[in-house]
This record gives sequence, C-alpha cells and structure tokens, in this order.
Amino acid sequence: MRFDLKKIYLSTVFALFLFAFSFSQTSGDPPELDATLNDEVYCPLTEKYIADSFTLTDPDNTAIDGIFIQISSGYNRNEDELRLIGPNPNNIVQFWDDATGKLELTLSSPTTDYQIFIDAINNVVYTNSNANPSGTKEFSITLDEANYLPSTGHYYEYVASNQITWQQAKAEAEDPNNKYYGLQGYLATITSLEEAILCGEQAGGQGWIGGSDNEQEGTWKWVTGPEAGKTFWFGLANGNNIGADFTFQYWSGGEPNDWPNPSIPGEENYLHVYEDGKWNDYPDFNSSISGYIVEYGGMPGDPVLNNSASTKITIGEIVATVPATDICGSGTSTMTAISSTGVVKWYSSPTSTLSLFTGSTFPTPIISTTTTYYAASGTCTTGRVPFEVTVFPLPTVVNVIEGEVCEFGTVTLRVTPSEGEVDWYETPTSTDIIFSGTDFTTPVLTNTT
Repeated sequence: MRFDLKKIYLSTVFALFLFAFSFSQTSGDPPELDATLNDEVYCPLTEKYIADSFTLTDPDNTAIDGIFIQISSGYNRNEDELRLIGPNPNNIVQFWDDATGKLELTLSSPTTDYQIFIDAINNVVYTNSNANPSGTKEFSITLDEANYLPSTGHYYEYVASNQITWQQAKAEAEDPNNKYYGLQGYLATITSLEEAILCGEQAGGQGWIGGSDNEQEGTWKWVTGPEAGKTFWFGLANGNNIGADFTFQYWSGGEPNDWPNPSIPGEENYLHVYEDGKWNDYPDFNSSISGYIVEYGGMPGDPVLNNSASTKITIGEIVATVPATDICGSGTSTMTAISSTGVVKWYSSPTSTLSLFTGSTFPTPIISTTTTYYAASGTCTTGRVPFEVTVFPLPTVVNVIEGEVCEFGTVTLRVTPSEGEVDWYETPTSTDIIFSGTDFTTPVLTNTT
C-alpha cells in the first residue's frame, strides 16, 4: 500500500489546527466595551433603548463582523424581545433568537469601523408584549456568542457534542488550551437561580455541568472551577442542604434519584441541566446528552476583562395595593399603591395625562358617586392599576311608629328603613349602640324620652 506523505502531513496539520481552534476561541488583547443607561425604568407596552451610550475599543484593531446582545437575567420567552430600529445605512442583519433571548447583529464582511456597531447598539430597543409585566431585565453585550452574566462576571458557552460522557466533557472544558481571552474554562458550576436559567436557556438540549456525588455517594459537590470541593446537597430527592457550602439547588421534581438502569452501567453520579435550567443526575453516559456548558471566570491567574458591557432596567409596575375605602352618601376615600420605582402617580382615567396626586396613599376629593382612579409607577403613563371607590346611597326612613305610656312603663318603637339595618342610640351624637333592629322596646320610662 502506498502512502501520500504530503497528504498525510497536510491532513495532520489541518486536524491540529481544528483542535487548537476548537479549544482556543479567542486570543490577543481583548476588546473593551462599555455601556451606560441613565433612565432605568421601562413602562409597559413601550420601547426602551437598552443603552444611552455605548463604546467599543480594541488595541489590536481586530476586524469584527458581529455583536451579540442578550437578555441575561429576567428573560421571559413569551413576552420579551430585542430589535434594531431606525435607519440602517450599513445593512446590518439582525437575528432574534427567542430560545436564548439573544439578538445577533452581523455584517456581510468583517470591519474595523467599530462606529457601525456603536451606532447599531445605540438603536437597539427592548419591548414587552404584556400590558402588566414585572421584574427587572439585564442586558449583556459581547463580541461573540459566549454569554456574559453581570451578577457573576463570568462567561458561559454551550458546546454541542452529542452523547459525550461527563468525564470527556469535563476534560475538554478544563483543557489548558480552552480559554476565553485568557480565562480558563471548566464545566459550569451553578450557584444562583439566574445562573441556572441562563445555562438552561442557552443549552441546545440536555447538557453536562460540573456537579457529582461520585466521590461519596449522596454528597453532591461542585468538582470543577473555583467552587471545586464545595458541597450543595446531601441525599436523594428527600435530602437537604443543611450544612452545605452552597444552599442553592435547582433539582427537577423527584431528583436526584440515582435511578438504576440495567441497560446503562454505572450509578447516576453526574449532574446535567435541562433546557429550563433544572438539574438531574445521570450516569457517566446517557444517550439523551447533547453537549455541555463551559464557564469562564474566577480561576486563579485569570486576567481582568472589560470585553463585555451590561445594562439593567426595572419594569415600572405597581407591586402592592390597599383597596379604596367605601363611602356612604358622600365623602372622601383613601387608597394605597406601592411602586417598583418608589414613585406613584394617580390619574382620573386610563389615558389622562394630568396626574391628580403623587404619593403612595391617595386621598380623594369629596365624591358622591362611585368613581374609579388609576395608579401608575413613576413617570409611566401605561400599566395603570384601577381603584374603585364605591359610594353607597344614604338609606332613608320609610316609616316610623312611635309610642306613648301613662305615668310610667315601656313602649315599642318601630322604624322601617329603605335598606340596611337600624341602630338605636340615646342621643343624637352618642357612639354607643343600645339596640340593633327595627323594633326597639324601651326600658321603663317615667318622662318623655
């Protein structure tokens, strides 16, 4: 058999190139990104720019062809959206991935004219289709598909690798060549809800993460990254995290269960996430696994990066209420609303622009008919919450039967009201009720009373 040494050499070089590229996504001096957002309130059913200003600098002057903006915290797939609006002279193509909450802006060819992308980011808006949304939203801006989470300062990447074992995934993630601008990679360790949700959202299926109880059955630890050796759970699904190093856990219902499967050898000692971010235990191999999640950041010797930017908004909403007090005949009422922004404005209709009052507790003017008022958060004119003040008509006396007595004795007095009940008092101003009911029998009287 003859061998073409030239072809073998080229094939080997190409394979080594692919190996190095797959593990070392980025190199050189990282670009620096910065974004600010001054007005942090989003009003329902409006558009809100995600940044008031954005800058992008790169000492290497590297040509780029795309930029990514993700709703990294608080994302609701059924409501939230990011999009580029306004003029687009550079023909930037936008793609919104609702599965991961990420907007991708790309050019047909790389450019070193960063102003193109700076202008684009300044025209990206956030919208929400719910008339009464809630919570906060964080936006992360990066130059590649690794997701940045502001609360941890780390980057996350889903690596598709169908049916890879947990041990293989751990080795690949921790390979010394697998770095993100100098940050060493490792299987993700999840210590908060928003981290779990972000990892689940970006997973293209069931993906390995860095937890295991293989060292000691029933003692679940993070075995990768800066949290290596730290416990987070003891036992099966009915276990607990009492005394654990981390109290956060996000097990799926009935997990972990160390479920025996005769067709798959080995105990369920390794952790993976579903697409909702929930956790489950598997043996080292499971045919349902489609990849793994790599986390970058927090390792000894990692450089400090400024190659991502983040902004945050708060939904302007009424988060708590105390209903209006009812009125009899006419008078004033009070009602209370608590706002996510700390400021509440009151209006006379769902669309009026002139506010009646600013403050959490609103005292109405004197009213004599049932009236509805509306509370809004801060400067928002949308997302108003109605408060109805019910005014009941004053009852009237339809009929009165008085009584007489000779010298002394008792008498029965009868009053028929138009509605409601009858309370009896000894004087026009006393507050002590001496009897309730239509027929009142007096005590023994010796004088006209």
